[in-house]
Amino acid sequence: FHTERDAVATLALARPRIPWGAVKTDGFGRVTDFIEAPPTTYEINAGVYVFSPEFAGLLPERGDHERTTFPRLARERRLAGFPIPQGAYWRAIDTAKDLSEAAKELAALGR
Repeated sequence: FHTERDAVATLALARPRIPWGAVKTDGFGRVTDFIEAPPTTYEINAGVYVFSPEFAGLLPERGDHERTTFPRLARERRLAGFPIPQGAYWRAIDTAKDLSEAAKELAALGR
C-alpha cells in the first residue's frame, strides 16, 4: 500500500465508535431511529506509521511531526492513509491503564 502510493509516510486510519448513542431524525425534526455507539463518519490517525527512509530527514528539529511534517507531506500529496479494516482490533492507548487493558483484551483474543 505504502509503496504503491509512492508515499514518504503512511498512517493507519481508524474509524472509532462514538461512545454515546446517536439519534437519527427526518427532515421535519422527528426522531426516526437510535443507533448505539455508531462508527464516526471521520477516520482518525491511529498512531501506527510506515515511513520511507527519507522521512527521518524531514523531521523538525523542534516540535511535533504530526503538526509540521505530516501536514506538509499531505499538501505535497506524499502522505498516504491506510484504513484499518472494520472490525479489526484497534484501541487508543493514552494512559498506563489503557495499556494494561489492551494487554488483557489481546490475551483474551489469543494474540
